[in-house]
Amino acid sequence: MYQSACALSRLYESLDAIVFVSSRAKKVECSENSDCDCLRADPVMDALVVPELLQIFIADDNDELRSLLAMYLGEICGSVVECSCGLDAMQSVVERRYDLMILDIMLPGKSGLDILKYVRTFSDVPVIVVSGIEAYRYQSLKLGADVFLTKPLQMKKLVVTAKGLLKA
Repeated sequence: MYQSACALSRLYESLDAIVFVSSRAKKVECSENSDCDCLRADPVMDALVVPELLQIFIADDNDELRSLLAMYLGEICGSVVECSCGLDAMQSVVERRYDLMILDIMLPGKSGLDILKYVRTFSDVPVIVVSGIEAYRYQSLKLGADVFLTKPLQMKKLVVTAKGLLKA
């Protein structure tokens, strides 16, 4: 896992993605690069740990980004369900109750906006919409998104936002 975490960290350096391990765990050096500091305890992130096991849903067709989001949110929040397709995402939100949803807009099958519109017919679950296209901000918020974040994502900002929505 640490090798893939290092690779993802380097891949998403522009996203301010700092791969971390909890301060309760042992610090482990990167096996790919002895100078790499991608695995380190982060006191800010440790302070954001949510004690209850929560159900987080992430729908994004970018496998690397979705895995990175799941790693971060799984560390602080609990159980994470990942989905790469809009049709599968729609089925998942019907079958399970989630405490937080993160939806990418550009999904194959059904868009994140279609999923958001449907979810708002029966649930007030907090929803963070993410997109590389700023023009979707207004439409997302109008349909009921709690937060709209523009890609490339800043992981700490996403985590703080998620934590705030989970406490509300």
